[in-house]
Amino acid sequence: MDPKITALNRLRGALRQSVTKLENYTKQGASEDKVVLETKLTKVDTIRKKLFDLQKRYYELPPEADLTETDEAIEQMETSLEEMEGSLKYLISKYNIDDKSTKLNIKENKTGKLLSVKLPGVNEINVPRYILSEDVTKIELHGFSDASERAYGAVIYIRCVTHSGLIQTKLVCSKSKVSPLKPITVPRLELSAALLLARLMHKIVPVLDLPLDKVCLWTDSKIVLAWLNMQPHMLKTFVSNRVAKIQSLCSNSQWRHVSSKCNPADVLSRGADAKDLRDNDLWWQGPEFLLRDITDPEEYPCPKDKTFEQELKRNVTVSCAVTNDFDFLDKLLNLTNNYSKLIRILSFCCRFIKNCLHKNVEKGFLTAAELDNAEQLLIKQVQSTTFAKEITALQD
Repeated sequence: MDPKITALNRLRGALRQSVTKLENYTKQGASEDKVVLETKLTKVDTIRKKLFDLQKRYYELPPEADLTETDEAIEQMETSLEEMEGSLKYLISKYNIDDKSTKLNIKENKTGKLLSVKLPGVNEINVPRYILSEDVTKIELHGFSDASERAYGAVIYIRCVTHSGLIQTKLVCSKSKVSPLKPITVPRLELSAALLLARLMHKIVPVLDLPLDKVCLWTDSKIVLAWLNMQPHMLKTFVSNRVAKIQSLCSNSQWRHVSSKCNPADVLSRGADAKDLRDNDLWWQGPEFLLRDITDPEEYPCPKDKTFEQELKRNVTVSCAVTNDFDFLDKLLNLTNNYSKLIRILSFCCRFIKNCLHKNVEKGFLTAAELDNAEQLLIKQVQSTTFAKEITALQD
């Protein structure tokens, strides 16, 4: 039998088992908060379309009244929060912004912290699973980063263009982090957000494994764009290390500027409640300019900003003027008028300089070679002083 037919039969059997389990699940306890699946799914293509067409609710939270009654309900809520942390980052960011130093634990915080996050709105959020479009001719990825004093994050969208010219954008993934407790400037936080976006994009591209026509990275910080167009060695350590890492993950031509009001990553940096986010098209679809033809990015000059200049390394220029100092010879001649003694003093001076420059230290009596070199040095020095004009004329 053909190996391909054998593989398809195995796949069909696995799908039948999955459908049977799903049917049993729906029969055991059907409720409004669970997904209802059709029972007659005979073809693989039908199963795929049905699963992708469903606007599935991912998180089912227990009623607020049950939170204080049983430990089982509290454990169920904790499980929901752990699952939520992977996808709905904006809610966790909202919680951490309220209290950075408190661990996310419902048993300790119970309903007080829960209400500050406003988790009940999660039940109203529907996330589409299928991110591609039919009859696609062009696929692009666009990532956005933003930061504030509370948190910073990155979000990635896919942009599909069909044969008819229809453009669709959908959310792919996002990631956020709470800003450190140690005070740090906003431009540095913006740079950290850009690094988070570069790393996230570097991981997502091979996972999607799609024929991408373009990958663009967006930030609303002109200072960060100026840093990314510089050589890392020209910047201080904190900025230099992050700029070098970003440049190794992506090229500078991929970075572009976006206005703050059109930046969907602003939701990650400031946090949002679930009910407010449900109808936020900027978060789910991205900015409106992605639905139009995107022009080439503008070139932004280096901003004349105090923060930008503080991150630049200072280049100290040292100028040295070479002059001939003849005071040493005059002082040496003032010590004695004995020629042999003068040669010996100069020999000891030459030995001292040589011992300072080399590891092999010479000790003991002066050698004939040292005395001869000292005499030659003295003669050259006297000639360069007495016949300076003649020597210059001969050199020309």
